[in-house]
Amino acid sequence: MIMLKRVGEGEGAYLGDRAPVEIKKDGKSYRVSVTGGRSHWEARTVFMSGVVISDELLAERPIILSSPDVGSIKAHQRVYMLMNLAP
Repeated sequence: MIMLKRVGEGEGAYLGDRAPVEIKKDGKSYRVSVTGGRSHWEARTVFMSGVVISDELLAERPIILSSPDVGSIKAHQRVYMLMNLAP
């Protein structure tokens, strides 16, 4: 068994980013725009006998949620992705 670890950083939108998004604050729903900051990501792939057993990635970035109704809210986004296909 071999584990390959990759680490990196980047700028820009994530694949599948939606804009605007809906959040709840004090029991009310609001539509806000999302502005992402610089991302840091870490990925691990596990191989066994030349076959990928596991391939996962964790990406994190600061974000700002904003709308005229709620102003600007600083937050932290964490996205966990499984990148290998299941049979």
